[in-house]
Amino acid sequence: MNRFSIILILSIIIVFFSCKKYNDFSPIPEVSYESIELLTDKTFGTDYLNLSIKFIDGDGDICFYDKDTVKNIIFTLYYMENDTLKPAELAVPYEYKIPYYEPEGRNKLIKGSIKTKFYIDDFKLLGYDTLKLNFYVFDRAYNKSNIGTTPLIIVSDYTK
Repeated sequence: MNRFSIILILSIIIVFFSCKKYNDFSPIPEVSYESIELLTDKTFGTDYLNLSIKFIDGDGDICFYDKDTVKNIIFTLYYMENDTLKPAELAVPYEYKIPYYEPEGRNKLIKGSIKTKFYIDDFKLLGYDTLKLNFYVFDRAYNKSNIGTTPLIIVSDYTK
């Protein structure tokens, strides 16, 4: 083998092994429960639960554009009645929009935490003391994530 052939083969091998994917995460978003804490809204003086959700999206399209009116975090509220969780019938659903963010570079992976507020008084007005929230997100390609869930939330444990 001549010198040119050896250099060519080595170059091909180096190029082949250096071209790797930036991430191995699915373009379908994933969500999971992270934490919940009681906070007070300083403007209104009312207590709320600050729910934190972890997310990861392999292709970075979990955020909708500012002009879009799509709400892509969807919550389903369940309340406890006779030791059974039942879906709540809400006049206004718990839906939110993830603010737009575009990752720079070739690696479009986005991961982080989303924090949402749920006012304690809303749950009290509905007559719910023990509840649970299920949630999912969908991205701009309308890929729906898995369904995340909170542990049981006993509202009276979070009242002052």
